[in-house]
Amino acid sequence: MDGLRRALLPLIVAMNLPNLAYLYLSTSLPTNQALIASALSVEMFGYGFGFVGVILLMMQEIAPGKYQTAHYAFANSLMNLGLMIPGTISGKIQMTVGYRNFFIWVVLASIPALILARFIPIRGGRNAVETADPAIVA
Repeated sequence: MDGLRRALLPLIVAMNLPNLAYLYLSTSLPTNQALIASALSVEMFGYGFGFVGVILLMMQEIAPGKYQTAHYAFANSLMNLGLMIPGTISGKIQMTVGYRNFFIWVVLASIPALILARFIPIRGGRNAVETADPAIVA
């Protein structure tokens, strides 16, 4: 689907806007509440749009086919595992390197996702059964 293919990179960028907002906050340490609220608004906006991209990708590219609900549940579980495992150690990493260095590391760690987004196979919304190997489907 051309729409998802075109939208995926901007959605990934939006998902990483909160990283830049927190990097800014950790670097400048503002006391202006309006500025802090604006940065938190960027966080909500970025995560909202970014998760739309993840959900669309799962629904259109991973879940189509005979077992849509099972595929979606499995993909959603893997996505949440990818959030939970780093979340368990992120506090210790932040305590070791400090807020500023932590968010520099987070921004740098997001670069591979931006690069690899170009290589995500998007079948265009066709059924997984239609695109699968006929020997496996039969």
